[in-house]
Amino acid sequence: MASEAPPQTSGHAGSGQRVEPLRSILAVLAGIVLLRLLTQILEQTLVLSFAETPPADIAAYAAVRDRTGIAAALLGVHTFLSLMAGYVVGKIAGEQEVRHALVVAALQLALFAWAFATVDSNLLPPMWARVAMFIVTAPALAGGATVRADARALDVPFGGPPITKENP
Repeated sequence: MASEAPPQTSGHAGSGQRVEPLRSILAVLAGIVLLRLLTQILEQTLVLSFAETPPADIAAYAAVRDRTGIAAALLGVHTFLSLMAGYVVGKIAGEQEVRHALVVAALQLALFAWAFATVDSNLLPPMWARVAMFIVTAPALAGGATVRADARALDVPFGGPPITKENP
């Protein structure tokens, strides 16, 4: 008699649900797209709103983006979007939220490393901003996924008893 492989679980007690591969792939892809796309859109919005005239070329765009205040605001935007992307990844994945978010973080950090190594440094944000984004990405993605995992742990089925100290 052949033994079956045990189901993958989230690590929560009593959780024996399998992680669906298609959901996992969708969660990771959604996290990458969400983080990259929204970061680009909000960066362009911020730069265009602070430029006296619309930048004529990439050098003019970079000159506005690299101002200390704007670069700091972009770091805040990146951190917020990483938290949000981690939550969305966890929501789509349904199980093992933090693991899925860490896969997104690994891919995002690989993209950062590739860009830092291959792209002309004049086109990238200032070095301090790049280092800060590198540092905050994984913890922020994991933090967003942790919030989602905690929310899932508190989910009560419709019509179920409320969660109390006596009825956990």
